Amino acid sequence: IAKTILDLDKESVEAIDMTVPGKSVSFALVEQETPAAETPAEGEAAPAPAPEPVKEWTVAAGGPGTALKQQGIDNILERLDSLMASDAADPAKKAELGLDPPMFTLSVKLAGQEAPVEVLAGRKDAAGDGYVVIPSKNPDLVYQVASYNFNNLFPKSGDLFELPKPEIAGDVTRFEITGPEGKAVLTK
Repeated sequence: IAKTILDLDKESVEAIDMTVPGKSVSFALVEQETPAAETPAEGEAAPAPAPEPVKEWTVAAGGPGTALKQQGIDNILERLDSLMASDAADPAKKAELGLDPPMFTLSVKLAGQEAPVEVLAGRKDAAGDGYVVIPSKNPDLVYQVASYNFNNLFPKSGDLFELPKPEIAGDVTRFEITGPEGKAVLTK
């Protein structure tokens, strides 16, 4: 089995549609407006050429309505540029691996390509490795992906957006955290 799952040119990515359990968000690389060069008055030197257009990632749809963290998008682009498999998994177990139907999807639009690259993904547990299928390559080949790479490909909201910080009034004597891995309680 080839270890490289994806090797997309991250500079050619124009848009990303992401679906994770319970949420969907779309990102687009858009050209920012640059000020037009002023026309010189008669006898003045020609103005400097207009600067190259600047492109910036923005939220096209979905999201919490807060600022986008560029590092989160950069992490997704890095994984798309060099997504590696740690192993292959049994395609007969797609449902057990969260792939039938897929728990996570990425649709990546590349410059010069009409059809987007689709990435279908799932995982058995929130802390474990993920599983990926690239239908355009081979819909029956299920790749196992290390949890670190999977988490960069499908980051948490806090890794993509500036989330509001909770305001807590008074003296905190108990703090309880519940997550997929379990529950932790801190007391003062």
